[in-house]
Amino acid sequence: MLSTRKPTSIANVSVFGPVKNSSSIFHITDSEGSESFFTAINNSSIVNYDPLQGLSFQNIQDRPCFIFGGDVTDRGNNDLAITKLLVEFKKRYPENVFLLAGNREIIKGRFKIELAPHMIRKRLLDSQSPRWLAQPTVPLDYVKKEMSENKYYKSVEDYVNSLSIEQCQIIYLRWMLEKTMGCPHSFRYRREELAKSNPGKDVSDEEVLQSFLQQTTPDGVTGQYLQLAQVGVIVPGTGVLAVHGGLQPTNLGRIPGMDPGEKRIEDAQLWIKELNNWFSKQIKYWIDFKPVELTIPACTELDDCILQPPSKPKSVITEWMLNNQRQFIEPPQEVSQYLRDNRIHVVLTGHQPCGDHPAILRTAYNALFINGDTGYAAFAQSNPDDTRGVTSHTLEIVASSDQANIRIEAVLPDKTFVTTKLTVTPEKIGSDAYVGRVSADNQLVQCRLTNGDYRLIQQKGFQVDYLTLSPADVEKLFTSSLALKVAN
Repeated sequence: MLSTRKPTSIANVSVFGPVKNSSSIFHITDSEGSESFFTAINNSSIVNYDPLQGLSFQNIQDRPCFIFGGDVTDRGNNDLAITKLLVEFKKRYPENVFLLAGNREIIKGRFKIELAPHMIRKRLLDSQSPRWLAQPTVPLDYVKKEMSENKYYKSVEDYVNSLSIEQCQIIYLRWMLEKTMGCPHSFRYRREELAKSNPGKDVSDEEVLQSFLQQTTPDGVTGQYLQLAQVGVIVPGTGVLAVHGGLQPTNLGRIPGMDPGEKRIEDAQLWIKELNNWFSKQIKYWIDFKPVELTIPACTELDDCILQPPSKPKSVITEWMLNNQRQFIEPPQEVSQYLRDNRIHVVLTGHQPCGDHPAILRTAYNALFINGDTGYAAFAQSNPDDTRGVTSHTLEIVASSDQANIRIEAVLPDKTFVTTKLTVTPEKIGSDAYVGRVSADNQLVQCRLTNGDYRLIQQKGFQVDYLTLSPADVEKLFTSSLALKVAN
């Protein structure tokens, strides 16, 4: 595991003076089973990790908070280990640890339903293509692929009926993972993780299957995570809000399933409370749900919230702070006003890969969005098992209801260190005039390098283009950007 440098405790002072009645907050998101989770913990001044004792706070007297922003699994061979650590941490510190539900946790609820033994043969033969996929695919495609290696059977029905229930489930699971969940290597990763606990033992396909099935029962680690998780949190006593995805006028102050004409909830505290109540009811429904004869994968209101058709607005779990070209843009004025009215000055998110350093977005009314999903920092690499490279970061905040001191310590691909410090109050964003600003052509000022130059990024899907500019050039860029906005 990559070791960088252990920072001293995050300072409780800023250019505006000390932060009174504050909490220290450590945020991680979108680890997705990778070693990056342990690297971030290793470099935290708030949380400790011990292989035998698990996760703990370094000083519980500092009113510490730990937020995991969702998406624990699927792109590394530490899925079970990390999920178990988070569940145990939450159980030990229920008031200080917040686990957010990401789309990757929620979508695992499909295993219980779609892999149900009494329906598995019918699902292999008759299921329809999921509506959220651009290229149609059905489990039968995988059945025919398996059957092509055995010429004895004259029909797919005969072939499927010759298989055991477990063999049918394995075919369907591979299809789900590779074609409908966006994690084509997860089956192999789970085999690798199981092999860690049984050195020298060959882990069978059936053992991998049973691990996935057990993990996603109500008593399994992912099932427990979902029962302990919430959709959003406003850290008590602070102006810090965290969700997995993003905020847009279409989901702001709204609960999934609300009538489009129904008035939104203007009180953010009440909104988040109602949002979490809705999520808890959905998880209970999932626990009690009995698999039935369904022809489409999504089958509960919660599934529909994740896999919704384009005609429905995205939830705070799946929304992006991006435009249609998947480029970061300044948050809408309506969102900025809502945050200001509710005295929220920092919004922590993930879900949308943002390169090798957290993406900071300024709002019109002195709030910051910080997206910590660096899962595709090394996207161009040919190795599918390492899209993060050597990059890592820690994100820590000291916050009260009136002020937040933010510190991001990041390791870039060339192994250089970057420290970004910002202070936010309702009146001002201090410490730097440009970090977090978006130019007229959608270039985002990502951070400032140690030599004083600025680093800018521009999204291209999951890929990011980088540009380094001097302070003078950045000033010219935004002077011209302002002129262009005025002209338009």
